[in-house]
Amino acid sequence: MVNRPTFPFIMNADLTDIKAIQAGLGPGGGPLPPGDSIPGNLPCTSKSGFGDIVHFSLVGQSLPTEKWGGGDLVWGLGPTFQFPTASKDALGSEKWSAGPAGVTAFIGRDFILGGLSQNWFSYASADSDRDDVKFSWLNLFYFLNFEDGWQVGGTPVITADWQADSDNRWSVPIGLGVYKTHFFGKMPNKLGIETQYYPISPDILGEQFNIRFVIAPIIPALF
Repeated sequence: MVNRPTFPFIMNADLTDIKAIQAGLGPGGGPLPPGDSIPGNLPCTSKSGFGDIVHFSLVGQSLPTEKWGGGDLVWGLGPTFQFPTASKDALGSEKWSAGPAGVTAFIGRDFILGGLSQNWFSYASADSDRDDVKFSWLNLFYFLNFEDGWQVGGTPVITADWQADSDNRWSVPIGLGVYKTHFFGKMPNKLGIETQYYPISPDILGEQFNIRFVIAPIIPALF
């Protein structure tokens, strides 16, 4: 059994005024010009705060194998939940959402390869004016293992917003970074830094690149 809660904190996110867009307003409060596109010079405000908490719970198997240098084939299935806990409306969905999740991976001595998928569909609303959530999230991970806990690899997250039109639906990054697993006392922790480039991203407010700093403690099972 694997349980993983995620408590996101967003720092200095430049966001447009969603209510102004929904009202059809452009820069200075005037109406948007004809057409489907949103002007690139809409005013943005920088926001920081907590995002929506996500929690998934998976049950599966770890199957030892001697293939590919030895390791474990891992699979798991279960539910995932997203809770409207964002400290500011613009940093969250304002929806209660749930859906299926699953993981498939090979965890070997020489390399690690796999993917974790989560899918959310809103079933209740904290704000009826916001769009429903129909969202897919796929975290790929690929690493080459070296001595003393060092790894080189990536953890890109591919997303699809099924509520958006085709030009703004997909975000597909490519990532590469350096990671180190070490012990604080008896608890293993993974630290890493990774940069990601987006060859495919939404036309409106899509990411071009990012830098990720990772701290991943591994907590012993409670039972």
